[in-house]
Parts: sequence; C-alpha cells; structure tokens
Amino acid sequence: MLVAMAASLGYMTIGLIRGWSSPGLPSMMELNPELIPSEEIESWVSAVPPLGAMCGSLAVAPALQHLGRKRSLMMAAPIFCTGWLMIAFAQNTAMLIAARVLCGFCAGLVTPSAQVYVSESAHAKTRGMLGSLPALFMAGGVLVAYLLGTWLSWHRLALVTAAFPALMFAALMPLPESPAWLLSHGRVDEAKEALRWLQRTADVAAIELNVVQVPNEKGGAAVAPAPTPVNGDRERDRRLSELAQGSPRTPRTTDQELETHADEEILDIAADERRRSIVMKKPTEGDLDMKSFLRRPVLYPFGLCLALLGFQQVSGIDTVIFYTVEIFMATDGAINEYLATIIIGLVQLVCTMLSVLVIDKTGRRPLLLASGAITALAMALVGTYFYLHERGQAQGLGLLPVGSLVLFMVGFSIGYANIPFLLMGELLPVRQRSVLSSLAGSFNLGTMFLVIKTYPSLRHAMGTDGTFWLYSALCIASCVFVAVLLPETKGKTLDEIEHYFEGEHQKAKDKKKAKAVAKANGSATVTKV
Repeated sequence: MLVAMAASLGYMTIGLIRGWSSPGLPSMMELNPELIPSEEIESWVSAVPPLGAMCGSLAVAPALQHLGRKRSLMMAAPIFCTGWLMIAFAQNTAMLIAARVLCGFCAGLVTPSAQVYVSESAHAKTRGMLGSLPALFMAGGVLVAYLLGTWLSWHRLALVTAAFPALMFAALMPLPESPAWLLSHGRVDEAKEALRWLQRTADVAAIELNVVQVPNEKGGAAVAPAPTPVNGDRERDRRLSELAQGSPRTPRTTDQELETHADEEILDIAADERRRSIVMKKPTEGDLDMKSFLRRPVLYPFGLCLALLGFQQVSGIDTVIFYTVEIFMATDGAINEYLATIIIGLVQLVCTMLSVLVIDKTGRRPLLLASGAITALAMALVGTYFYLHERGQAQGLGLLPVGSLVLFMVGFSIGYANIPFLLMGELLPVRQRSVLSSLAGSFNLGTMFLVIKTYPSLRHAMGTDGTFWLYSALCIASCVFVAVLLPETKGKTLDEIEHYFEGEHQKAKDKKKAKAVAKANGSATVTKV
C-alpha cells in the first residue's frame, strides 16, 4: 500500500497539470493577458504537456530497464519542480509554453514508471485495487487544482503545486525497488529483502508466482524463476504453496530455519527451471531483438493496450478537464462555472475511489463496458443541449450540461480512468514491458494532445453539439471493442496472463496448420479422383 501511494503521488502531479489549465488560463487571461494573446496560443498552452510527455515516455524506457522502476520515478521529481517554478515566474509566452512542455516531459517519465512499479510490487489478489490507485490520485490532483484555482491566482497555484513532486521524492526514498526488476537483473538477495519488506514475512518462497518467475528483461530467465503450473509443473507449484501456507511438510519453527528452508526450495526450483529452459531453448541474454517484438503473443496484448489508451482519450475526457470552465461559461451562467468545475472534480474522485474498491470483485471487462456506455450517453446529452442552446430552445435546461458532465465523470471514473493503465501493467509481457509500456504511454499522450488541440477546431468545424456527438460515437465503439476482443484478467497472475496469449498464439498456429492439412488432403483427393 505504501509503495502504491508513494508512486501515485506522481500521478497526482499529473492530475495537477491537467487540472491547472481550467482555472489557471482564465486567471492568466484576466491578470496577465499578454501571456495569452489569442485563442490559438491558449490551445497551445493547454495542449503542449502531452507533447512533452510523449518524449518523456520514450526517454524513460532505458531508465526503466537499467535504473529500475523506483529510481526512474525519483529522477522525475526535481524536473517536475523546475517546470512548476518556471510556470509560476513565466515572463513571456515562450517561457510559459517551455515550462508546460517540461512538466509534460516529467508526466511521461512518471506514467509508465509508476504503473509498472505498482503492478510488479503488488499481490495478484490486490493488484487491481493497488494498480488503480494512480488513477485515483490523478483524479485527486485534478480536484486539488480546481479547488485551489478557485482562490489562488495562476502563479500562486503553480507555486503550491511545485511541492507535490518534492513530496513524492521524499516518500519514495525509504521504499524498496521492484522485486521483479531486481530478480530480472540477477540481484536475488536484494529481491528477497524487497519481498520481506513488501510481504512483512521472512518466507521468501511465499512470493507471488508472477513476481518470482519473471524472465530476464535482457532475454534470459530470471535467476530464481518460479514454476509454471502447466504440463507436469503442478508439483513444484504445490511445494511453493506449502511453503506459503506453513503446511506440515514445512513446519514453521524459527525464522532462521524457515528462511534457510525457503532458500533451499527456491534454489532447487531454480535449478529445475534452468534445466527445463535448456530443453525448451528459452531465449538467452541478448535475444531481445526486433523479432521478439513482432510475435503475436506480444503484438496482440500491445494492440489491446494501445486501443484502450486511445479510447480513454477520444472519450473527450481531457476536453472536459482542460476546458471545463469555458464549457460552463457557454451555458450563459446557469450555474457558477467554478462551482460546477469543483463538483465535477469531486465526482471524478469519489467514483474513481469506488472503482478501486470493486475492481477485483467485478473484473475489468464489466467496468469498461459500463464506463463506455455511460460516457456515450453523457456526451450525447451534452451535444443535444448545445444543439438546442444554439437554436434558442434550451430554456429551462440550464442544469442539463452540469448533470450530463457529472454523469460523464461517473461513467469515465468507474472504468476508463484507471483500467487502461492497470491493464498496461498486466497485459504486456515482462521481457518487453519496459519498452512497450513506454511506447503505449507515448501513444496515450499523443492522443491526448490531438484531442485537446483539436477541440477548438472541431468546435468551429462541427459545432459544439457535433463535437460532443462525435465523442459519444467513439465511446460506443469502445464498448464494441471491449465486448469482442478484451480478455478478463481478474485474479490472474501476470504469468497466467502471459501464458494465455501464448496459448492463443499456439491455437492460431494449430488452426492454420489444420486448415493447411485439410486443404492438402482435399487437393490429394481431387487428384486421386
């Protein structure tokens, strides 16, 4: 829990970046209009953080692999602080945009680092809940920005925000590195210490299978991989289970005896697994080349992650977050725009919290389907309001956009707010996870940039009503995608998920081979006749 909360402080800072624009830009245009001389400049100030984040997400891939998950997070903190101070003391538009790009760059460093760090440190039974905490903290960051922006000017808001990355740095210092990363680099003793800290027990053999059996990110097997419970390996799985549960076979005497016994078991299992890896011709160190990325068991989950992260953005979430105040200004003052903004931020936080609590009970697919359906309805209602408003037929409907956007936040927060990031840590195979999570994060941020930057243009080209109807149609498309293509991962270890895609790949190969054999047999029959 401490690891998840400390890492999630990085996501809270990302939420502050997203939420700052809504109160900050109107404040800046009122107090320092020379910094925002046109609507085009306003759109660039809002939209450039995702561009910087794309670069940061790509840059963090080697850091994740070579420095580790925790240190990759920590190195973002001082850069984050610098960016916020540059915003607070911006003297011209160029300095303001550069500062926003720098903050975005740090968001790109944090996005994959925090999610992978939490997923690899958590137990399968709580990974859904803990893996959703970053999204909860992001929602909290947006709400904090809305609340503070109601009373603080834009530069004071930036000064206060600079404290949050410093808090993240301090919180991460005493925490252990990801056990999976340590194991993948052969640092078994450090991995054991990390596990003892995380699990609060000296029984190293009780480590969750998805952490023990991580293959080396460089291509080889981990030094102490756990068994895979398939094809005769259930005996080794049972031995680990006995160690974890303290069965009569492994009596719990003293901590020292238990630790020695656990070490012996792990070494025995590791030797057995290494022998098995030779027979199976597992990849050796240095084999993590382009060919390994182009296999179906890698491309399929990667494609799922890209699609979900894309659907997350084209739902219109960042249009709502970045332009909330302006959207409510367009409703002719039916409700105070700053109050409405706070209500929406609060709803997002509460509903994301509920999602965190139920995700390991309901599963990922049901929440995503509900999320897509509710957001589609909400965007359709917002579009309908503006359609009527522009024709002078919206009398008495002033609260409809508020209610619709609250409904949108309810729908978005129970699914698409956190689950795409969680699945990024679950679906991607461990050998390619550092690189692919970085690429997926960049794609997500690039899509965010396009959505934010194109909103003013879409509004002029299609009308406000047409823009929100477009978002609604894309939300419906996300429901179809999830229903048809996304497998459920609730309660599965990371290894079981990886084996699922390997199994699907083998099924596809067998089916293709069977078709080829049937075709060959058919041709032979025709020739014989």
